[in-house]
Amino acid sequence: MGSRPIVSRETLTLIQLREETLEALIPLYGPAESQALFRQLLSHFWPNWQIEWLISRGEALFPPYLKPDWQAALRRLLAHEPLAYITSEVEFLGLSLAVRPGVFIPRPETEAWVHGLIQAFSSTPLRYILDIGTGSGAIALALARAFPQAEVYAVEKSPIAAETARENAQRYHLPLHLALIPFGEAPLPSSWPQKWDLIVSNPPYIPYAAYPETELRVRLHEPPEALFCRDIEPTAKILDFASKNLNANARCVVEIFPKMVKKLISLCHDLGLIAQIHKDLSGRPRTLWVQR
Repeated sequence: MGSRPIVSRETLTLIQLREETLEALIPLYGPAESQALFRQLLSHFWPNWQIEWLISRGEALFPPYLKPDWQAALRRLLAHEPLAYITSEVEFLGLSLAVRPGVFIPRPETEAWVHGLIQAFSSTPLRYILDIGTGSGAIALALARAFPQAEVYAVEKSPIAAETARENAQRYHLPLHLALIPFGEAPLPSSWPQKWDLIVSNPPYIPYAAYPETELRVRLHEPPEALFCRDIEPTAKILDFASKNLNANARCVVEIFPKMVKKLISLCHDLGLIAQIHKDLSGRPRTLWVQR
């Protein structure tokens, strides 16, 4: 795009800002997603824009001092950068979580199954919860808020992700025991519980063979070590750990790659685990629930 302004006019009404922004975004994102991006970006830069739009019928002026930041954000979108990295935040079950380049962005599909899990365990006394590969801390913190009587522990191998998870925990004053270790390559801290009531994880589960099929914005900007793996290796480590460290009647819930279901079910059988596959709203296998 060079240095040419994407939004060219010196002063713009909100209607003009929308017109010029959509003109830039639609060739890349299509009409529906471009509209959504415009609204989300405007809410980030100018939280009261909807009131101003209604009062002025779209004729309110976009604050000129925000224009350089708006231009920079559009350039990043046109370079396929995820919106969450541009705004430095993402919503997850009512939590506004910090994210930054190098940290995996929590997905709505994950949010949906975590919500279902919280409902499923609403009447279950949980004492010890473990989140493996916590990333931004999204799952761990959602569970910490939903189950205040439980102690929530998390492991993460990425220093930048671990620091982000700590920041998010502090933002909401949620207690989170966090260890910076590569799960399966180093033992959990000796002071941590030996048995768990709930183990959860959204591990790297996309086989490297599926790399070309993933969205360009994912391939270009998100940390590959949080997404891609060899076969079922990360999930296999979690299931092996669960087979030895779950309390009686406890569960391990792991997000999975749909095409690996048969292989995972076979592994669970070999480990002496009872397995169930839960589908998402689109009918795709989304999570594996296991118990001893």
